[in-house]
Amino acid sequence: MGQCLELAQGIAWGSGMGKLCGALHGSIAQECCTEYCVGTLHRAGKRGSPTTDPIPIPAPAQPQVRIIPVEMGNARVPVRLSCHIWGFYPPEVTVIWLHNRDIVEPDDYNPISSIPNGDWSYQTQVSLLVAPVAGDTYTCSVQHVSLQEPLLEDWSPGLMPEVTILVALATVLMVLGLGLFLAGVYHYKARPPAPGYTPLPGDNYPAGSI
Repeated sequence: MGQCLELAQGIAWGSGMGKLCGALHGSIAQECCTEYCVGTLHRAGKRGSPTTDPIPIPAPAQPQVRIIPVEMGNARVPVRLSCHIWGFYPPEVTVIWLHNRDIVEPDDYNPISSIPNGDWSYQTQVSLLVAPVAGDTYTCSVQHVSLQEPLLEDWSPGLMPEVTILVALATVLMVLGLGLFLAGVYHYKARPPAPGYTPLPGDNYPAGSI
């Protein structure tokens, strides 16, 4: 029975059942493993067996949304917009793309089914190839049972990289020019007066003299 006790303690400490039972042979191993299993099942029955108790279902969880733009290097469709949705439960979710508040046809993007995260929440993403111009607004609209109204995430194109560089360069030159101007004014005011004749106050000439 000493070996049985060691076996039970080892299993209780989290060791693998196969390794511990393999350390014993013959009837001793069979007896000890059977005894431990019966005791474990008996204790589980007192606590409530996980195989018979109903699994609690979590409450609906609201999704979170983010749009990530990726440059494709294609002149016709230079940008791929990926709408990432995560943290929602249950897994049923509806995702719609809008262009300037108009629904984009479903053929323009390929939806991906919901993927479990392992904590009862799910994630998914829907991508859209676009050729944005200034003033465009693309919206990812998410409809879920946890939301009273659709969750909207907007994306608008920023300045082109070339324009961004020109604007930054112009800003630097403007700041540099302003700094040089202020330095010149300060230097001009701070210099001492030039040596020379300084007239006295009042009239130094007789009246009527030329």
